[in-house]
Formats: sequence, structure tokens, C-alpha cells
Amino acid sequence: MEKAITIYHNYFILLLCLVILILSWFLLNDYWVRLINTLLVNPISAKLPENLCLPSIIITSLIIIYYVFVGIFERRYNLKRFLFTFIIAVIYSICLFSEHWDFYSIKEGYWLLSYSNIIFIPFIFEVIFWLISLSKGRKNIIDKDNQLELELICNGEEDDNYKRSEYISSISKILLNSFYSESSFAIGINGSWGSGKSSFVEILKQKIEEHKIKKQKFVFIDYHPWNCKDPNDIIEDFFSTYRSKITIHIPELSPLIKKYSKALLDISSSELSKFLSSCIYIFNNDDTQSQYDKIKNILKKSKLNVIITIDDLDRLDKNEIMEVLRLIRNSANFPYTQFIVAYDKDYVVETLQKNNIQKAEQYLEKIFNLDISLPKYQEKIICEELSERIPKIFRSGNVDYIYTLIESEYGNEDNNFLIPTILRTKRDVIRFSNSLKLDFQPFIDDIKKYNEINLKDFFFIELLRYAFPNIYNILKYESSKILKINKSRYIYIGRAKEDESEFLTQLSNTNNNNSINVLKIILRILFNNNSRGYNNEIWHIRSYYKYFSYQLDKECITKEYFFDMIKSKDVLKNIEDIYNNIYNGEIERKLEYCIFLINDQEYLKNKDIKVINITYEKIYSLITELMNTKNLKLKYEVINSIYYHMKELKVLNIVQLKSLIELWMKMLEDATFQEENYNEEYGLSIIMSLLLEDNLESKLKTNIDDNIRDTIYDLLISTKVPDIIIPLIEKVKNIKSKDRTIKSNYTFSYDKLSILIDVLKKNSKYGA
Repeated sequence: MEKAITIYHNYFILLLCLVILILSWFLLNDYWVRLINTLLVNPISAKLPENLCLPSIIITSLIIIYYVFVGIFERRYNLKRFLFTFIIAVIYSICLFSEHWDFYSIKEGYWLLSYSNIIFIPFIFEVIFWLISLSKGRKNIIDKDNQLELELICNGEEDDNYKRSEYISSISKILLNSFYSESSFAIGINGSWGSGKSSFVEILKQKIEEHKIKKQKFVFIDYHPWNCKDPNDIIEDFFSTYRSKITIHIPELSPLIKKYSKALLDISSSELSKFLSSCIYIFNNDDTQSQYDKIKNILKKSKLNVIITIDDLDRLDKNEIMEVLRLIRNSANFPYTQFIVAYDKDYVVETLQKNNIQKAEQYLEKIFNLDISLPKYQEKIICEELSERIPKIFRSGNVDYIYTLIESEYGNEDNNFLIPTILRTKRDVIRFSNSLKLDFQPFIDDIKKYNEINLKDFFFIELLRYAFPNIYNILKYESSKILKINKSRYIYIGRAKEDESEFLTQLSNTNNNNSINVLKIILRILFNNNSRGYNNEIWHIRSYYKYFSYQLDKECITKEYFFDMIKSKDVLKNIEDIYNNIYNGEIERKLEYCIFLINDQEYLKNKDIKVINITYEKIYSLITELMNTKNLKLKYEVINSIYYHMKELKVLNIVQLKSLIELWMKMLEDATFQEENYNEEYGLSIIMSLLLEDNLESKLKTNIDDNIRDTIYDLLISTKVPDIIIPLIEKVKNIKSKDRTIKSNYTFSYDKLSILIDVLKKNSKYGA
């Protein structure tokens, strides 16, 4: 701020000088003409020949070359050079348009084409460079959404994040009446780091200013001892600050305070250890005592209320803390003075104990007349602060599910301790949010289109890193201590242990029960055995590493790339080309994800998974095309991707069911499918879903009408693999006749079912 004021001040003086110079031309015209004639015209300009064409070209060329090099090599705009060329151009213009001189011109009689107008060329270049610098400045406008957040002291009641203004207002009225003629009054504002002590003090000052009586005189002095290099500097700096503020109201105090502080410095420099060992200050110098008494008497007569705020006492070391306490209770113990000191009491007590003060708490009681502990704020404030930042961090990602988890912390009695236990203050929220934003940057572009990571998992693994860095490092480097692998997923082993709390206590090196409970919850959220997986969750073996390396695996196919690939014309060739350079199972998982997308749109809307507009027709057609591959491993992945989807017949309507059964029929025709993936139980499950009315209703979630019956009948009768279908239908008939628990009717009549079997047999080896 001071630098900006200085720059503004300098340019203002320069502009003022220029204005005065221009005005002086009109007021002192004869003087300026004589001066220019003497310095420039008579000795130089008058002796130049009329034809200056060649020298002018040479000079112009040199100026252009100079500015070309300036444009190439200078990375910042030179404002001083611009101002210099501007002033020269202004002075020359005044001379050009005056009637005192003639200027040689290219075209006779036309003075605006004077050779000396070369002087405008540098100014023209400077204007061009200035405009370029302005355009670059606009391009480089800071993206505030992409900035890390700086913790600032609130400016007043409107920024009271902890909702303490009413309490502060009430105590400010009492403090207004707590100025004494005998000595100072010291108030300690006690709170942990980041709990809003600085903001509390700022609002308190504002409230005192609001509630004071009009005739009541106040001086506010903000003193920052942590700017000092050593304890001796604290004395000098304090009284320098004190003197600059007080002498505005009481000028005669200036020499007395200066002399008093010098005397204190002389004593401290010679007997510092003696005075640091005790809070009781004994004036062993008559001159120092007399100076103190004079200052005290003048202040007593003036009745000037002085409020001295000292923030962040807990930033100081033990010697500096002792020096500040000595100032409060002794050296600056002046009448009508209040000290408002913000500090973390636990830290200060611990520091005093290290300084060989045994009863540190009683010691502080002698210093501070009043100790104010910051009132507890509602836990939901922390959750609200975090919720406000989440969309700015994850940008276009779906954060509804994260909101639900955060909001449940103060809406659910069982979970109301999770977020506030980890993030205790707004400072914690800011620090965690900054860390979360920084680590999420590599995934910003991906999350705008597709989700290669799960936002919920990313949020909680980062929360774990913030609260339990040692557990995070174990997951990162020694995951087998906490997790086991089952097929393609990581499973949290602690949940199955009877001594889960003891297990986590040993790993985390903490005995705090609340912390252990929080750790349990986070690990269960991340590695829940019952969670539904869509290949991007942290527990998936192919996704796990991304949450720790903050980048995507080159041997994994991103959803964005896969979706772009399946939109291409020759999708089979594209997939075959990349297949050998990716992990086994990648195509299978991506196809599984596509199949999941077509049926779970509503579920996705409530999660952090972006809904992709893709139809079952496109996916079934894609699988049909990929079945033509000659790469057997790829074909197995394609078949496996739809295996359970077919078996469960998870469809939205009869039209999709028809398409799925047609796809199944085509796959039954494939020899690879018959050899590797076909089994009677699999086929029997599908045929039972089609032939038993209750089963079909449960799949379609609608009553079975004649249209649906005819569709199923036509599908079965048109099959090109009757040899496979007939035994399955016969099996269903036998199961129903023998199993009396099956109450469901056939989808169509028994007679029609018999006709179906007869027709199929005619087209198969059974009818041969």
C-alpha cells in the first residue's frame, strides 16, 4: 500500500511539473524563446543544411532498429522511458506550433512534414508498446476461482464468521467503564490458534468505538511485537509506536517518553536476565522512576483513554513473551490505559514453565485483570464454511453427495462430530480447502466431461491426509497394513477386527477416542465393502493409485477417450490397435460402465458421477460389432462385460428387453461364446425370466399384456440356435411341474408353449 502511494505521489509531481512547464510557456514566452535559441537553435539547428533527407533516413532507421530490439528482448514495459519521450514530444510540439521558428520540410512550405518530426517516432513506438502491455494485462487477469485463499482478519460485524458480535457488544459496554486513574487494566483474549482471536479483537474495537460517549476521548494503538528481532527491540519499538500515537493528543509527552524508553533500554541491556526472571519490576534508577512518574501524572490529568491491542502473543519465544508481560504490568502500566492481548493460554503457560516459572497460571493471573475465553461457536458454522468452498474447488463436478455428507455432520446425532473434530476453526477450513484445491488441479479438465475419480472419495482421502498424515502415508506406501485385496478391490481389514480401536490407535499413534472414531468412519466411507463400484472409486485396484499420485495411468483408458473412440466410424479397428498397450480388463470395465449408464441415470443424478447421454441401442450395437474381433482375449472381455447384465435382464422397458434378447441370440451363435461363456444355469436364468410371468413383471416393472407376450413368443420362435433354446424351455417346464413353490403362471398358455417347442424342434436336430 505504501509503495502504491509513493508511486502515485511521484507521478503526480511529474504531471504537476509538466503542467507548470506548459503554462510557463505562455506566461514567460520571451524567456523560453531566448533560452531555446541560446541552447539549441543558434549553436546547432541554424547551422544544419536544408537537405537533411539522408541523415533523417539514417536516424529514423536507427530508432526503428532500437525499438525492434526493445520489443523482442524487454519483458516489461518501461514507463519512465514513455514519460521521457512524452515530455520531449510535448515541448517539441509547443515549439513546432509557435511562430518563432521555421522548420525545414520535405515539401516546401509545408512545415508539418519537417525533418525534425523524427522526434515523434520514439513517442509513437512507446504508445504502441503501452497499448500492447495493456492488452496483455487484460489477458492475464487473475482467475479468482483458481486462487488459493488467504486468511484475513475480518473488517467488522458483517464479517463475523463465528457469530460472536452480540457477545462482543455486551462486553464492550463494560470495558468502556473500566479505565482507572491508578494503573492500567489488562484483558486477555484466550483461544487456540485459528479460533478467531484477531477477528474478535477487531470487532471489539469497533464496538467500543460505536458505544463510546461523544465527549469520551479514545486512542487505539495496535502493537505487533512479533515484528521485533529480539526482546530489547520490543521496548524500543513499543514506545516508539506509543509515542507516535499519544503525542498527537498530548504533544508535551514526546520528549518524556523518548527519554523514558532510552533509560529502560539502558537498564535492559545491562541487566536483562535479572528482569526476565521476575514480573515485578523494581526501578533501580532514580531518573527512570522520575520519568515514569511525570508521564503518569500527565496522563492522569488528561484522562485520555488509551486502548493498546497486542495480537498473537503466542507467536513469540519465551524471552519475548516475558518482555511483553513486563511492559504490560510494569514499564507501560499507565493510568487510563487498557491492554487487550490475544493469546493461546496453553502455549503461553507452557512457555512460561520452560522459563522456570513453576506456577505459570497464577503468574498470568497477576498480569491480566480479566481473562476472556472465546465463546464456543456452533459446529454447523464450520460445516457451512466448508460447504461454501466445495463448488469453487470441484468446479463443474457434481458435489451434491459431498454436501449431503457434510450437512449430515450437524443434522445427524450419530455423526455430528466428524468434520468439526478435524476442522476446528476457520483457519483449518481455509488450510484444508487450499490443499484440496491444489491437489485437485490435475483432474479439473477431466471432471468437466467425465469422472476418472470419485469426488466423494477424493474429498475424504484428502481429509484423511489432513487429519491423519501417518495413516495416509501407510495407505500410500504400505497399504497391506490396513487393506487387503479381494479380486479387483481393496477392503479395509480393521472392520473385521474385534480390537479395531486398538488396531487404529497403534497405527495412528493417538489415544484420543474421538479421533479414532473419526478415523473409523473415514476408512469405512472410503473402503465400504457394500458400496457400488463404477471403476473410479478409490477401492478399485485400477483407480487406487490416482488418489495418491494425482495423475492418470497411461495404461488406463479414460472415459473421455473411450467415449470419443466409440463415436468413431471404425471403432473395432481403433480398439484392436490400442488393446495391447493397455491393462487387461480395461475394455471390459469401460463397457460395463457404459451398460451401467444406460440403466442407472436416476441413481447417477444423486451421486458425483456425471450422466452421459448414451443409449442401449448404441451399446448393444457396439458389443455386436466388437464380437467380430479375431483377438480372442478382447472378445472374452466384450462377452464378460455384458454377462451379468444379460443374466439379470436389467432393462427399462420391453423394447430394450427385445434388443437385449436379440443380442443374446446373436452371441449364442458365436462359437467362442458357446465354448467359454455359455452354461446351462446362465441360459436357464434368462429363459425363466421370459417364460414365468411373475419373473418378467419384476424385470419390466409393469403388468404383462398381450403385446409383451407376443414379443417374447416371436423372439423365441425366431431363434437361430434352437438346439440351445429347446433344452432350456424343457428344463423350465420340468422345474415348474416339480417345484410346487413356483406359483407363477407361464407368460403365455401351456398349449402355446407346447406349440413353440414343436416349431423350434422342426428347425433343429431334434426334428431331423
